[in-house]
Amino acid sequence: MSTVTIAVEAAPGRVRVRSSPGVLKPMVLARGEGWARMGLVAARALLLGGDEVRVKIGIDDDCHLELVDIGGTVAYPASGLRSSWHSEITAGERSTLCWDALPFVVSGGASVARSTIVRGGTGARVLLRDTLILGRSAERGGRVESFSDVRIGGRPISVERLEADGAEPVAGVLGHHRVHDSIIAAGFRPPSSSSVLELDAPGSLARWLGTQAHHSPLTAIWRRWHAILAS
Repeated sequence: MSTVTIAVEAAPGRVRVRSSPGVLKPMVLARGEGWARMGLVAARALLLGGDEVRVKIGIDDDCHLELVDIGGTVAYPASGLRSSWHSEITAGERSTLCWDALPFVVSGGASVARSTIVRGGTGARVLLRDTLILGRSAERGGRVESFSDVRIGGRPISVERLEADGAEPVAGVLGHHRVHDSIIAAGFRPPSSSSVLELDAPGSLARWLGTQAHHSPLTAIWRRWHAILAS
């Protein structure tokens, strides 16, 4: 198992950032008083069969982290050998996390388990994008099991599980679509629109299913919601 950690800690002046690399290398792009912007860079090809990647992120109270992927992730064919990618996020009170994740591609012949667990304190705000693509060009894609559990102040915002297999499409799940694009806002509620689901707790979910990631309309929504966090 390869574990990557990022900790954003309150400190006089600029925040303190502590990190440990694994198959992913965290890089500080910028930081200032109470905030940091970081990138995640793959140190080698990801994911190969049998890979187990765990990303642990901790953010102190009143601190803010913007995380960007530098290069997407591809789960490569592995003759059925499973790989996994698990993200665990702990955000302190009144903290902010914004993670603009690039597409996660599940190649034909790959089998992947993914999870995203978010625990935010009172007043925390979280904005996450997750784009799942079944298959590279001209592929139907492999098998993926994806689970997410987002809670703010101990209150569930969104809990979801998705199971899909490009070789065996299921009506009512993805059907003939191969792109599953989602944005979740937790701890705050952006302005509503016809394409956005307002959640029971403070939060909203935008989702799009399609065949080509570059056709997704969610990029415009991401920019609007990101601007709200930055204001």
